Amino acid sequence: MYTYLIVDDETLIRKGVIKKLAPLSHLVECCGEADSGAAAIECIEKLRPDIVILDMQMPEMGGMDLLPWLNSHYPEISLIVISAHQNFDYIKQAISCKAVDYILKPFSREQIQKIMMDVIDGLQSRTQLESRLNTMEEEKEAACFHLELQYLQNLIQNTEKEHRKFVSKKLDYLNHTRVFFLFSLYFSDSADPDSLQEWLDENTPLGAALSIPHPSLKKMQYVLLLLPYNTEEESDAPESFAEILLLWTSQRHAPAEIGISRRHNNLLELHRAAMESASALDSQPVGGSAGRSIYQSGSEAEPVSVMVSWDREEEFLFRIECGALAEVEQLADGLFRFYQSLPGCTLMTVKHHCEHLSIRCGLILNYYLNIPEHTPPTASHNMQAIISTLHSLAEVRQYYLQFFLNVAQMVSAKSVYNQSEPIDRIRTYIRRNYQNDLTQDFLASLFYMNRSYISQLFRRKTGGKFIDYLNDVRIEKACELLASSDRKIYQIARAVGYDNPKYFFRLFHKKTGVTPEEYRLLHRREEEQTTQS
Repeated sequence: MYTYLIVDDETLIRKGVIKKLAPLSHLVECCGEADSGAAAIECIEKLRPDIVILDMQMPEMGGMDLLPWLNSHYPEISLIVISAHQNFDYIKQAISCKAVDYILKPFSREQIQKIMMDVIDGLQSRTQLESRLNTMEEEKEAACFHLELQYLQNLIQNTEKEHRKFVSKKLDYLNHTRVFFLFSLYFSDSADPDSLQEWLDENTPLGAALSIPHPSLKKMQYVLLLLPYNTEEESDAPESFAEILLLWTSQRHAPAEIGISRRHNNLLELHRAAMESASALDSQPVGGSAGRSIYQSGSEAEPVSVMVSWDREEEFLFRIECGALAEVEQLADGLFRFYQSLPGCTLMTVKHHCEHLSIRCGLILNYYLNIPEHTPPTASHNMQAIISTLHSLAEVRQYYLQFFLNVAQMVSAKSVYNQSEPIDRIRTYIRRNYQNDLTQDFLASLFYMNRSYISQLFRRKTGGKFIDYLNDVRIEKACELLASSDRKIYQIARAVGYDNPKYFFRLFHKKTGVTPEEYRLLHRREEEQTTQS
């Protein structure tokens, strides 16, 4: 609905215009009347009409003065000029002030209605154009904001290394260098970035905060906290802001762990900040949630991971190589319970130890894939990338359990332990694990046998004792290392399972009749003679 103001010093003219325009009341209505230019200004400033119908001849500021004032102060108002005289100066003034039409008194109902409809059509077209322009501006702003948010995500993911100026109004404040901290929120369920940003806009007392969704993980949400330089509260700001975030998560019933980066001054350091906040998440103790984890300020290194010594590691790897899926799953459950009981054990500790186990599984796979032993396996980049995105013990357990079971399934059909004779399986294990601390008790537990029965098997099948067979295998492997490498004697001793080099020296001499050094010299002489001949 549009409104108009009628300005004329004659009451009958004003009432007549209102009556003639009454049929258009569904489109336009009169919001006021004025009998002079001065009164018209007062009404216009108060009522803000869309259209003004004014007479050129009035006391106290006529149309010749009112028109320029209206054109200067309210150029958006549509003007219809009425006059009793076809005065050239009046017409010229009306045209110069962009009046829609100039109509002479007396005018008919049809004339004034037609002019008013033309004005309304023009207003509607202008409104539509303004609406379209506003929509285009909003769409442009939204597109710029989306692209710039994507740019921040790229900086975090280290796929963008150049500085760009922010052009969206919403992120213009990022063009001004500020101190920032990056927070990583890891939810037990999907994040809700829109409601988080609304909360941040209302509850960030110092500086500015921007919610940045993780490009691929629904559970991960970044929050960029920007502070002015020389802020007195800067040292306490990260922890205080973390309390605000925790309040939001509690009110949303969306439990989350929060990792906080160190202080940074350049947005190009966002990737480093993200790595720091992820490291903070991984420093959470697995024995119980702390609710918040803060990366140690001033330290470039990751938090120290405690050493893990699991006494069932060899048994676990053996069950994997045997393809014993039920036992593998049972032992994996025990492993993760062990992590939770280990003092000082963090999620980072768990990841490092599981990576160690996965590398040992890689050695098993290498054997069955006929990959040379001197090609040490490493955790694949894909595996490392996936693990880096997991920040809860349950998720890490689920991932690695599936990995261990997959390895067990892959090797089960070709397992070297698929032999009918127990003694053959035991001897195979010794030859593949001679470097470990092997005892009859340990082998008895692996193969579900009685210790004395294993002794009887060795005497009956090999004619000797278990320890003799083990030493024979180790000395055989030591001979291979002496012949094929320049490693020192104590290194070879340890490589084949002897921590005491002197004991190894005596045993080697007893088994071969020569010392390790003499064996190496003899072997090289034989090689030289073979080459010369």
